Amino acid sequence: MSRPPHNPAGQPAKPAAALATIGLSRGRRAACPAPARPGIVSIPDWQHYPWLLAGFSTRQGGQTTAYAAAGPPEQNLGYTPEDDPATVAEGRRRLVAAVTKLRRPSRIPDLITIRQCHTGIIRRVDTAALPLSTPDGKALLRGDALFTADPNLLLGILTAD
Repeated sequence: MSRPPHNPAGQPAKPAAALATIGLSRGRRAACPAPARPGIVSIPDWQHYPWLLAGFSTRQGGQTTAYAAAGPPEQNLGYTPEDDPATVAEGRRRLVAAVTKLRRPSRIPDLITIRQCHTGIIRRVDTAALPLSTPDGKALLRGDALFTADPNLLLGILTAD
């Protein structure tokens, strides 16, 4: 029979810790892990512009397994045949909430995206042109770039990795 583990001071570990070392617990349910926050890379100098909400998403912190190759879930923000539209919509919602968290807007804005078509089309968007996406969040506009002077819109550009 093995001895219970000891802490660095040589004292016996607490019973819960001893049980945990062999994969047992005292009958309590383990807490469900909180979903990971979406991965976002930000540019520190951009924080000097209080009106600018910006970030670059990564694959980390997502909920889709469509492209995960048996690994951990990833963040996929593009509506593709391989992924569940509800999972993509939730990923986009979580990303927008993470990007806007510091500014606490009165409402979380929709993420306005574009259907890339490899042309020279650049689209200016504003709230007068709403809706700019379908109810499930898919882009209505076609083109290759978006810009706005409207502080109430959050623009997103999708690229392939």
